[in-house]
Amino acid sequence: MEFGYKTQVVDNADGIILDHIVEIGNPADAPQLAPAIARITERAGRVPTAVTADRGYGYAAVEADLHHLGARRVAIPRASQPSAARREFEHRKACRTKVKWRTGCEGRINHLKRGYGWNRDQVRGLMKPTYHGSPVGALLVWETPGNGQAVRGGTITAGPEQLLLDGQQRVTRLYGIVRGRAPSFFKGEFNVATASGAA
Repeated sequence: MEFGYKTQVVDNADGIILDHIVEIGNPADAPQLAPAIARITERAGRVPTAVTADRGYGYAAVEADLHHLGARRVAIPRASQPSAARREFEHRKACRTKVKWRTGCEGRINHLKRGYGWNRDQVRGLMKPTYHGSPVGALLVWETPGNGQAVRGGTITAGPEQLLLDGQQRVTRLYGIVRGRAPSFFKGEFNVATASGAA
């Protein structure tokens, strides 16, 4: 994730991402969870039976919203000092198991949030094969109809447009090395000498 943006990712027990949202800035976590579960319910045609999250979502109102949507089991540690009854609930095996599972997801979350910057060795690893005429690697591009929607770096005006979904770091680094500056959509610090960016 690039500096200045916040992502919420919702996945299931198999590690499949069921919902995500990217927002500019640092909005509060708690109000984002119930809408995400509602989107998942709409797509899947049924409500998840259990929902867990970290303390940033741990408010009674969030839990009430999730129960209102039909989630039967909600295991989110309270953000504030819990009451004795709440502590007893959070120490039950069923709740602890769900919270521990969520904690185990941190590896996937950290992978998604990996740093945007590259060190000198990574830049050399990208440039060396390029100098010898080898491919840069696969890029994932999405072709859209281009009907005036806003995208980072501008607006798609008319006609089909191709949006880069995977490979942005490589293309950004190549652009910076060749042009000596960051692309217009790049937010954060950009050092062409080390090809590092803010994460």
